[in-house]
Amino acid sequence: MQSRDLKESGRRWIAEIVFSSKKRMLGEDLLSKKFSAQKVESGLKVMFYNQFLIQSWEWVL
Repeated sequence: MQSRDLKESGRRWIAEIVFSSKKRMLGEDLLSKKFSAQKVESGLKVMFYNQFLIQSWEWVL
């Protein structure tokens, strides 16, 4: 059981870094009031963040 916990926590830090950097860059608040609009807004934020990452890494490749 303990080795499983270590394995899962070993992967969790990667997700925490991604969420933290996205929040730092785009903010953690949503401006939309309706839940359906919040889903769209959060999806757009993720797409914008991914596009930013792709463009920022193009010069490396």
